[in-house]
Amino acid sequence: MTEHEAPAFPMARPPGCPLDPPAEYGRMRAEAPVAPAILPDGSRAWLISRYADVRAVLRDPRVSADLRKPGFPIISAAERTLVDAGFHPGFIRTDPPEHGQLRRMVSADFSIRRVKALQPAIQRLVDELLDRIVTGPKPVDLVTELALPVPSTVICWLLGVPVADIGKFNEWTRAVVDADTTPEQTQEANAAILGYFDELIAVKQREPADDIVSRLVRQHEAGKLTRPDVITTSMLLLMAGHETTANMISLGVLTLLQHPEQAAALRENADLAARAVEELLRYLSISE
Repeated sequence: MTEHEAPAFPMARPPGCPLDPPAEYGRMRAEAPVAPAILPDGSRAWLISRYADVRAVLRDPRVSADLRKPGFPIISAAERTLVDAGFHPGFIRTDPPEHGQLRRMVSADFSIRRVKALQPAIQRLVDELLDRIVTGPKPVDLVTELALPVPSTVICWLLGVPVADIGKFNEWTRAVVDADTTPEQTQEANAAILGYFDELIAVKQREPADDIVSRLVRQHEAGKLTRPDVITTSMLLLMAGHETTANMISLGVLTLLQHPEQAAALRENADLAARAVEELLRYLSISE
């Protein structure tokens, strides 16, 4: 594949089902599994389309995840805004040993023990939302009535963010991750989120609690994190902590509706639930 033939990335999805991947992916896997692509800013990156090759690259320590490095391909306008403003990109966009240090500071809050401790509260939340759906007016928007409220509420509990602010966060997150958002809208949403967490840090310094943001603030006070580190890590956890789960809930329900025989089997045998979730995680792409 020559430079002239390099496709623009991200690629448009085909008309019809929004879950179908771009047709170019299949052609590239067959003809050019490692090929150049042109990013929105006009720069060039390498697009890898075969599973084994992707795994090999992700495991190769010579390949960096740090978007602050010169020439790193940046697709998201939100990431570009943060990098240009000098903010830390968060632990998912850093390399060892920095990645490990930042990840260890928050990993305990997502342990099996911590999640199990929250399980009764999560179950009550889900039950309340489902009861509201059953008794409320029809039709129901599954995304706004269930898929978004569940993970948004839980991540707010973990972070120590007021649940009353969920609506604002969902609006800001959509502006940051939506491919149709203008750079100006993305910058405005980023500024709002960063400003919010800057104020929240001041609150946690005065009134610390048993939550992630308070623990990150203590790391900052101990000299292990900068204030921008605390802000961007909190921002990353909030956005990544609810968007992917919301996508999984909505797309999972859609997939079961498209395969009624599988939905029927799941209703008849609840023991299949864990395997069904694993299969949906494999089958669906909840982030692009």
